[in-house]
Amino acid sequence: WHDLFDTRLVAPRLLQAAPNADFDIRAKFQGTYSGTFTMQGLIAQQTFKDFVRVDVYRSGSTRRVYAATFVNGTATTRLDAPVTIGTSTSPDVFLRLKRVGDQFTVYWSADGTTWTSAGSFNHPTVISAVGTWTGSHSGNGTTSQPMTGIVDYFETSTAPLVASAVRTTVSS
Repeated sequence: WHDLFDTRLVAPRLLQAAPNADFDIRAKFQGTYSGTFTMQGLIAQQTFKDFVRVDVYRSGSTRRVYAATFVNGTATTRLDAPVTIGTSTSPDVFLRLKRVGDQFTVYWSADGTTWTSAGSFNHPTVISAVGTWTGSHSGNGTTSQPMTGIVDYFETSTAPLVASAVRTTVSS
């Protein structure tokens, strides 16, 4: 398993330092969601066990946006909503996480221009890093499906993209 949930904090994360302030982070993800519970998304981290996780994952024949907060490695689900972008295996999805004070709002998009809110939640935290992550798990304790996450771009409100996007691939 390569997951970020409770005691399974073993998914690869690509992080950059971030000030503990309001932010707006966005990323474009590609990749084939090859099995149930294959996922990729954004992370805003205080410590290794204290963070906010936002992702798109495959559940059967649909994709869903999921968000959870973690305190000392224990997860609290904040939202779990369907995403109406193509099919469960179509690759492109844009995610956005906006923080204002202790309020976090999650958005998804099919084109990176028109954003749909998946919901908001309050979570007091001190953020030290933001970035992306990729993961997979089986949901039933058996071997998980492989997942290759492809990040076409990642940007923050304090460091928006100026030049061409850079693609990063991480396999879990």
